[in-house]
Amino acid sequence: MSHLKHAVELALIVLAISPVVLAQSVSDGNQTGLPPFGTFHGSNFDLVSLQNGNLHMEIPIVNVPQRGGRNLSLRYIYDTPTWEMNRNYVDVSSPPLWIVATPPSEVAKWRLVSQYGWSVDYTINEAQCTWTDSVTGQQQTVYYWERMNWVLTESDGTKHPFALWHEANTQHRCSKGLQLNGSALDGSGVFMDISTSFDLPLVIFKDGFRSDVGDPNGNRLEPIDTLGRQIVTFTRGPNFEIWTIKDSNGNPQQYRVDYTNVAIQTNLCGLLPANPAHDCVEYSETWSMPATLTLPNGKAYQFTWQQNGHGELLRVDLPTGGSISYAYTSRAYGVHVPLDRNGGYGKYNARREVTTRAVNDGQATRTWAYSEGATTSERVVQDPLGNEELHIYSYVTVGSYRSNGKYETEARFYQGSRISGTLLRTIKKDYTGEVGPTLFDDPTLSVLNVRLIRETTILEDNKQSKVETDYETFQQPYLGVNFTATRFNVSEKREHAYGAGAPGSLVRRTTYSYLHTNNQPYISRNVVDRVTTTSVYDGGGALQSQSVNEYDVYTEPIQATGAVQHDNINYGPWFLTRGNVTASRHWRNTDGAWLETRHQYDDAGNIVKTTDPQGHVTTFDYSDAWANAACAPAGPGRAYLQSVTNPLGHVTRHTYNSCTGSMASTTDPNNQTTTFSYDFMDRPDITNLPGGGQVDRDYDDYGLWVRTKTLRAPGAYVVSYSRYDGLGRVIREELCEDGTDACTSSIKTDTSYDAVGRKGSVTNPYRTTGDPTYGVTRFEYDALSRTQKVVPPDSNGLSNFVLTEYLGNTVTVTDQAGKQRRSFTDALGRLIEVHEPAGGTSPAPGTGSSTIAGTLQTVGGSSPAPGTGSANVSGSLQSAGGTPGTPGTGSVTVSGSEQVRGATQATGTVSITGSEQAEWREVLVWGCVLYDESGGCMEEGWISEWQWVYDSGSVYVAVNGQYKSAWYGQGSTGDSIAQDLANAINADGSYPVTASAGGTVLYLTSKTYGAGANYSLAAGSGSYENFDPPSFVPAPSGSNLTGGADTVYDAGTVSITVNGSTKSAGYGQGSTSNSIASALGNAINADGAYPVTA
Repeated sequence: MSHLKHAVELALIVLAISPVVLAQSVSDGNQTGLPPFGTFHGSNFDLVSLQNGNLHMEIPIVNVPQRGGRNLSLRYIYDTPTWEMNRNYVDVSSPPLWIVATPPSEVAKWRLVSQYGWSVDYTINEAQCTWTDSVTGQQQTVYYWERMNWVLTESDGTKHPFALWHEANTQHRCSKGLQLNGSALDGSGVFMDISTSFDLPLVIFKDGFRSDVGDPNGNRLEPIDTLGRQIVTFTRGPNFEIWTIKDSNGNPQQYRVDYTNVAIQTNLCGLLPANPAHDCVEYSETWSMPATLTLPNGKAYQFTWQQNGHGELLRVDLPTGGSISYAYTSRAYGVHVPLDRNGGYGKYNARREVTTRAVNDGQATRTWAYSEGATTSERVVQDPLGNEELHIYSYVTVGSYRSNGKYETEARFYQGSRISGTLLRTIKKDYTGEVGPTLFDDPTLSVLNVRLIRETTILEDNKQSKVETDYETFQQPYLGVNFTATRFNVSEKREHAYGAGAPGSLVRRTTYSYLHTNNQPYISRNVVDRVTTTSVYDGGGALQSQSVNEYDVYTEPIQATGAVQHDNINYGPWFLTRGNVTASRHWRNTDGAWLETRHQYDDAGNIVKTTDPQGHVTTFDYSDAWANAACAPAGPGRAYLQSVTNPLGHVTRHTYNSCTGSMASTTDPNNQTTTFSYDFMDRPDITNLPGGGQVDRDYDDYGLWVRTKTLRAPGAYVVSYSRYDGLGRVIREELCEDGTDACTSSIKTDTSYDAVGRKGSVTNPYRTTGDPTYGVTRFEYDALSRTQKVVPPDSNGLSNFVLTEYLGNTVTVTDQAGKQRRSFTDALGRLIEVHEPAGGTSPAPGTGSSTIAGTLQTVGGSSPAPGTGSANVSGSLQSAGGTPGTPGTGSVTVSGSEQVRGATQATGTVSITGSEQAEWREVLVWGCVLYDESGGCMEEGWISEWQWVYDSGSVYVAVNGQYKSAWYGQGSTGDSIAQDLANAINADGSYPVTASAGGTVLYLTSKTYGAGANYSLAAGSGSYENFDPPSFVPAPSGSNLTGGADTVYDAGTVSITVNGSTKSAGYGQGSTSNSIASALGNAINADGAYPVTA
């Protein structure tokens, strides 16, 4: 027997369950939806479970705000059907007969549900009790029903197991007892009580939302919403279903589902083990499955199914023109059940698991692949670029016990394949759980409440950090024996720094306490998620931050509302156990003071009054203010904020559309009203502004564009288009220069996306691709979707781009000029260090020495030249035997003087381009807000009006890190800004340069001489009026001033050659003719072999 309940309709489904239908737990084989600590891959539309290959989809239909701050969302949700292979014995001598079947009351395939829909399943088993009557001595037998294996399935398909037990008609013999209530065994905190009904048990979610009443303030949500509105009505035909939902205008809009017959023929028996021998019967049937979901705009989702398959979805065509296709493989999961007394599995779950996911945007198809790794416990995800992720799964063990399902214990992310690529990051996960009661035949399957307690992140350089988490636990009974359970309420979190090869020291510790601890009234109502105290400590244990929430301490009477769909009997003003925050206190660590903000409520849970730490009071009014009455409730709705009165008495008011709760108007304290209208798909249509302005949006769901028309002057509009691809992504933004809907002349900006959906390129704004300013900026990423390259339009991709490199916790950015910036973050994601070296080499502490070679000459002086002179040798050669010979003599004359090249100044320019911009805008101005009877002004304040807004801002120049700026506004030009900057610079005697203006160019000259005057140069601008880009943009001549050079003294050598032997002497700063002649003489005389002395 199964119970199925949704927020929009109530139905009981009775299933014939034979006594041989076997109990089983929630496992990877039958889990659907989004289970705790699951791992998924996909998009916000479709998700593939990496644990079991389940395909989960959600199509939003309508979202309606409710009283008490909640929303009621209707979604069309899909999960891949699962299968059972049950073992049946014909007789003890025959092999078992296996039968493939659909699980009883499975919540899968497509269904329309709200987030408050759920179903409860349990297994009925017929038991026999035999005993001997003590009076008659005769044997007595009684047959009775056991209800076990209770599972709650949420509307999104997530299953939660419970340790509940019921038996009837035992005549007090052979009885195990009763366990009629308890919390879920997966830590979700859901509570269920079957004491009054099996088919309609009491279900209370962790936040106190109840199936019998609604939220903790008594606001009912079923079968209609908190304002008594029937959100959807159904019309059903033989092969179709129509959902009618009223839009913001009160008009009915239809969603239509058309069905088609799909032949189901399973092929799962081959998954059973070959030994022992068995017979197996496949499932064969015809299912009625959705073929199209047509939206009110005529566009549709189209669904393609596998004929003669297992009911798997092959393809979804999207209303925007794109599509997603899937391929599958089959897998079986063994299940231990009570019938299987002799070992082995008594049941198998089987399912079709996604192996490929192919996304088409209308232009190209990109495919993700999901495969098994080296073992059945590994899953590999390969993206369209060939990058891979390896996910490893394991059972969670406590002693000799293990969990019934596997959990991700490690994930590795590779640039390229896992075989030959580069490992970028590893995440390791550790879990714990508790050994619970033996609910199944195999006592080892008793690890419950599995939860993540440690996550270690390993970066590519082997730096590691970790986060450890503790959870509150409590004792829960099962048939007279207590076991430990949890609700996933975090009691403490410890975050550790990066360390080399192992996580580093503790950086931050955060502790939490809860309202329900030792507080039975809240435990009884399952209000078990309210945090009372949050304390943050540094690694040394010093308290850094603390906040305290107080609940249900009402210092004023709770206001009665008389609201519709509210339990005024049980949740009137006298009822206090609600879980409402009545005070929030924050500790100020500078002086230890506590800053308190108090709240007061009405009985529907609306805050009606707030008092801030300085005693200032703000009041809130939830009286109904309907812009239309199409769905207005018969009594007070008290759902939407009608007015806010601030501490000064200023009032802001709102009105709402009664069918959807969308805002229809807002009126500010100056009685200036803005109105909002919506189209039939509840998208923003026309916004009328107080000063006569207007924003009008038009949607073409076939042309895939949205047009926005902004009134800038009477009869004149700023018109723009946003154009989309087949996946609904913006591919072009277009500003119409002619200001008309035809948009015959426009400025366009195009965006493309790479194979995995990231921004791949963006163009400069352009009219035609032949524009001189047209260009495309491209973006490249690594496997973790971190930006690696930004390639500007003037780059060929091989140079002149911005390169970002990642190593551990460091990021190095190299710009087009080769300049680098390296930043370091800690394990908490905080920026802790930045290196910005001047050159293009990798950032590192500067070391080494610098050698300056060359000479400096005086400007205008002649070029350095070697010293010159002559040697005259006189005398005559005498014959041997004559008079003794005499040495030859001569001289060298060194002439000239030291030449010097003087130091020079550095120069640079800043060119200022652009012109003053203006827009027609609604602005706040100071004016009269309250008039007397004669028209005189009694009170002044801020009021809004439409006027031309001229851009104003500043242009700055930074030389050597010192900033000077000039303001611009209406009437400014590039010439005037350049002159203002020059004046500002020259007025500062300590500024490193002088300046002059020539038209729109600012000329800069350093005050000092030499290479040190080549100061850094930067310039920029900013708009005070949020014009983007600013009206005036400066462009410096370079990142530094240039031309500055130090004084250089001539240096060289003077040489003399006698009889082919050369001697030389160097000269430089301070040298004279005499010193050079002396140096030459010394060199000659120092050489005893030289032919002459000097």
